[in-house]
Amino acid sequence: MTSIAPQNLYILEQLRAKVDSMNTALLTGIPDVHYYRQDEKIPTSSKVIEATGQRYDTFNSSMLVQPHSREIQKYAKIRLVPFAERVPYLEFYPFLETLQWNLGLGGWGIGTDTTVFQLRLRDSATVTFSNLICYESIYPGFVAEFVRKGAQFLTIVTNDSWWGNLQGPYQHQQYAVLRAVENRRWIARCANGGISCLIDPWGRVVAPTKMFTRTVLSAAIEARSERTFYAQHGDVFAQGCLMTSGLLLAAALGQKLRVFIRTRSEIA
Repeated sequence: MTSIAPQNLYILEQLRAKVDSMNTALLTGIPDVHYYRQDEKIPTSSKVIEATGQRYDTFNSSMLVQPHSREIQKYAKIRLVPFAERVPYLEFYPFLETLQWNLGLGGWGIGTDTTVFQLRLRDSATVTFSNLICYESIYPGFVAEFVRKGAQFLTIVTNDSWWGNLQGPYQHQQYAVLRAVENRRWIARCANGGISCLIDPWGRVVAPTKMFTRTVLSAAIEARSERTFYAQHGDVFAQGCLMTSGLLLAAALGQKLRVFIRTRSEIA
């Protein structure tokens, strides 16, 4: 189960009070911790509290807090940046832990569920959305999984400030344009230091911010339920092309091999 330390509980209550007073839902990134019970499957890569032997994992997560509700919906990041957030295959080879960066960031746990948030509107209607964290937005098939599970729009929270004012933040923002078009979904993108914006289902960027600029974006977006061919079937066309190319290559090599064997036979 997830536990909240007493000092963090006070902060959470302050946050809830603010959300209630503004009557506005809040989606925000958080570091989350999960303490494993004895009856749970405990990953070999999990951390341990030496004093008690308690096993736990920390997650790069986001949470949704809604007005006048005690429920907290959370999503733990699944696609982690290699080495910066987690050493690849650490769950299979725990000795790779020595390769972690000594920055307090290299040991995040891997999330297990493509969460679809339930957002209650002021008119009591409910819409659904999913949140992508940082570089998860570069994976087209992964993003489409959230849409297949019912996300009517998408959000992205990211920290792009470590790039500085180089090409990285601009390229990262453009990946989101592709995800919007592929799934015909509105995307609200919030970037710390990078480019915050809204993107409509046809890839048009609305009100992009400048780098390292503190501002507020306010606009109406549409919750959409229809699914594109890509959202339903993923990369089936590309996979079909790859399979066809493989078969044609195999046929060409087979033909050359047959000619080679026939020539060798005639010479013999």
